Amino acid sequence: MKLKTDRIKEFKEMFNLLYKGLQEKPEISLNFDADRITIKELDNSNISMGILNLNKSFFYEYETEPLNIGLNLNDFTEVLKRFDNKDFLEITLNNNDLIINKINNDFKTEFKLKTLEIENK
Repeated sequence: MKLKTDRIKEFKEMFNLLYKGLQEKPEISLNFDADRITIKELDNSNISMGILNLNKSFFYEYETEPLNIGLNLNDFTEVLKRFDNKDFLEITLNNNDLIINKINNDFKTEFKLKTLEIENK
């Protein structure tokens, strides 16, 4: 899997809104297919549902096989806070690690988040 985007402002805003709506549910499931990333989660009280569909056109590079990974939403949004709007975002998967690269000019900062096993719903 390899995803790249320079649309950091929008990317951060989408995940911050999802985080605010699901604050009591830190673990989310991301479904990747050939055309999009889909997140559909209920909060723990089953009152609110957060839905996010990111089409592959949002990214200037989108390569993935169909897969489903679990992620701690709080950790992911904390990493995104370190990005400026002028940065580039690159996401890859290495075994059980989600590798998130912040790229600005020739400088690259790497963050690793462990993926989680999430029960299928």
